[in-house]
Amino acid sequence: TPLKMTTAEGGGGSCSRDVECGWYHPSAMAADRRDLPSGNGARCLVGHCVCANSFESKYGCPHCSVQLRASFSYDEGIAVTTKVRGKHHKLIDLCDFQSGGASCEVGHCVRDQDNKTLECPGDRFCDSAGSGGGVCIGADGERGICVCGHGYFCSDCSLHESDILNGAHCDLYITGGAYCKADTDCGPDVAGYCAKPSWRYSDYKDETVFDRMANLIDHVPTLDKAFCKCEPDWTCRRCEKRVNDLEGGRQRCNCDEPIFEPPGGRFNGSRLHVDVTSAPWDSSIDCEVLYQVQRIQNVPVVPLLRAREGVEELRARGQRLATSAGGRQSTVVLKYDLSIAAAAGKDAEGRSPPQLFVVYAAAVPKANMTWLLDPSRVVRSEIYVLNAARRRSAHA
Repeated sequence: TPLKMTTAEGGGGSCSRDVECGWYHPSAMAADRRDLPSGNGARCLVGHCVCANSFESKYGCPHCSVQLRASFSYDEGIAVTTKVRGKHHKLIDLCDFQSGGASCEVGHCVRDQDNKTLECPGDRFCDSAGSGGGVCIGADGERGICVCGHGYFCSDCSLHESDILNGAHCDLYITGGAYCKADTDCGPDVAGYCAKPSWRYSDYKDETVFDRMANLIDHVPTLDKAFCKCEPDWTCRRCEKRVNDLEGGRQRCNCDEPIFEPPGGRFNGSRLHVDVTSAPWDSSIDCEVLYQVQRIQNVPVVPLLRAREGVEELRARGQRLATSAGGRQSTVVLKYDLSIAAAAGKDAEGRSPPQLFVVYAAAVPKANMTWLLDPSRVVRSEIYVLNAARRRSAHA
């Protein structure tokens, strides 16, 4: 019996620009990203993607987003296909997973001295799994769409092919990408590490699109932001959970715990700004922060909220941390209360008594989120001591 050979057909997906077909090339630059070429040579002709097939390289899926691979079976012979073997030898068709297309707010992009686009604020909606996952393409100040890098899937480019082969599904969680300062910010020792843009894989064949992009354009300062990189079988933005546990419904990823800056201490003045989302906190897209300020009247301090049970109390009685239009979190403001000071009186040297505060905060998933997210635990700051500045005499 002659050996049979079948080849999957690719192309035909709707498009308006070449860059919407295939994947974006990390080293390609243009003043307007909509003019970028496809990373694998695909073209958008008459509103539909046409794959750039050659003898050595053929592409499948409606947007030419997957390079075809040869597989063999005794029943079907050789098949050049978009299907791959995943966990437990399960056959997975990568065309079943969208690659880009989510809507994103482009914002006002940053350009170099040659007017080439370096980055856009909207990239964060298409790049939550770490630099290189995807970019937001469109006109400045308007809505655009996410276009994924090679090997990234889901409408917002949140999962890598390796995640899908390990059983991950789109719109449920994100693997890696959280801002980090050290490996300890990225789950247990075996789960992940804090990757730097200058870091390389020893085997170039397994190098991701992020590593190639970072090494090609490492002169761009904002691309030097370190991010969590997960090992196989681990997921969530900080690599703290196993894929199996999330797929089985036993656990969920968590919002980042709030981080206080300053964490506590003594301060002179009638007002203090406390940042409760200090680095490396990085959950602004998916989560919001609730907080409550406790003014300490007696010592020892009776805790106002507990780590886990307190989340519901914060939902009921806490305040929501404000966020600017650009996504920047505001601060918690502690104020010295002059009426309380007046009631307490002054000491022998004419000084008003200090006032003490503790801040409780937790991050909770935003409304209508599809991600499998649980709130963080409630965290408590150290004690803040405010000493009101003494007014100088007019004759001093």
